[in-house]
Amino acid sequence: MSHVCIGNGLKPNPMAGDPVHLGFSSTAGATTPQQFVVTDANGAVRTLKTTERLVITDMVGDISAGHAEVCNSSTLASSTLIASFGPNNGQWFTDGEGYPMPVGLLPWIIPNSTSSTAIINVSGTARIMEGTTQGVRPNWREATARGD
Repeated sequence: MSHVCIGNGLKPNPMAGDPVHLGFSSTAGATTPQQFVVTDANGAVRTLKTTERLVITDMVGDISAGHAEVCNSSTLASSTLIASFGPNNGQWFTDGEGYPMPVGLLPWIIPNSTSSTAIINVSGTARIMEGTTQGVRPNWREATARGD
């Protein structure tokens, strides 16, 4: 007879998903709001499917003049601000689970500089996961019949 010890049970892996790199580099004068370029471990551009979610772990921004915002849409006024970077190399980190973007969306870089020659460099790490981590909760009748 064999015995199996489970210990604390099964816990979700907070770092699950496909690891990717986020990158953006441009000048403020040549840039309207744009999305990050996402690349995989081999450096190949990775597109995000409409059913996938990007979970951002960290970012580093180096802006030579002015600042640049990282948002969840292309318009700052109607966005959720994720991070803001200015001169002197700013860093942005999350807790162990990361910052989840809405399903199917990549973050936007919105430059805001008084200098059209300002250099904007923002990079980071993230992972791509399936869009939802839980299924739809059953209605009360199904839940009571199953004992949930």
